[in-house]
Amino acid sequence: MKKDRSAKAEAPFGNSKYNKKFTHFLLRGTKYVAVEFTLLCIALNIEKIFTYTQAHNIDLSAALKAIT
Repeated sequence: MKKDRSAKAEAPFGNSKYNKKFTHFLLRGTKYVAVEFTLLCIALNIEKIFTYTQAHNIDLSAALKAIT
């Protein structure tokens, strides 16, 4: 079970740490660290969506217009 968890849960943290150079938080305090981590997660998710749409030839602007 531990082996399976590391493959799934550690990949996003490794990506943000090594590829995005996010090695430490810039702000202090639980509230500010939570905000900074949330912004990091949002940025990584936007990047995932963009990469997926590019790989599958999906027009992102048309897809966003359809849901708004």
